[in-house]
Amino acid sequence: DNLSYEEAAAVESIGNIFQGTNIISFNEFKYFTSVKRIEQQAFRGCKQLRRITLPENLEEIGSLAFYETSALNELFIPASVSLIEDMPINYCFAMSKLTVAEDNDVYDSRNGCNAIIHTETNRLIAGCNTTVIPDGIRTIAVAAFGASRIETVNIPNSVSVIEDVAFHRCNNLKTVTIGNGVKEWGEQAFLYASGDY
Repeated sequence: DNLSYEEAAAVESIGNIFQGTNIISFNEFKYFTSVKRIEQQAFRGCKQLRRITLPENLEEIGSLAFYETSALNELFIPASVSLIEDMPINYCFAMSKLTVAEDNDVYDSRNGCNAIIHTETNRLIAGCNTTVIPDGIRTIAVAAFGASRIETVNIPNSVSVIEDVAFHRCNNLKTVTIGNGVKEWGEQAFLYASGDY
C-alpha cells in the first residue's frame, strides 16, 4: 500500500520483508531516512529489482544484502555508510556500476574503478562486471567478484592476498593476469569460474 513521506521517514527497519519479492524498482527507499542498516539478505532473491536508491542516513549494509538481485545493474553507496559486511552483492549478474560517495570516510571507488574498497586497508570488498582493480589494492576479499560477468581481470603487483572464492562462478572470464605480489591464496579462489580464460 502507500506510505506518506512522514510514515516512510519513521520506519527504522525493513528487515527481510522484501526478500524474494517481485519488486522492480525501489528508488523510494531514499525516503526511509530512519533506516540505519540493511539487514543480511534483505533483498535476497529479488531477481527483478533493477533500481534502488539507498537512504542518505544509511550506516550499515549486511552480508548478502543484495544476493541474487540479478537484474540490479547499479549501486551507489552514500557517504554515511561506515560498515559493509562481506559479500554484499553476490550473484548480481547485471551489476556494472558500483560507486561510493566521494565524501565517504571509510569506503571509496577510486579512479572510477567500479568497486567498493575499504580505504584504510585497501581491501576490495566488492567488484562487478566492469571493475578495474586499481594499483594500491592489497587484498581481494572473500567472494568479492562472486558470479559476476567480468571478462578481464588484471591483478596488480600491490595485491598480496586473494581470499576464499574471490572469483567463484565468474563464467565469462577470458583473461586473467596475476601480479607478482600475491603471497596468500584463499581456498578455491576461482571455484567454478568456467570461462574460457
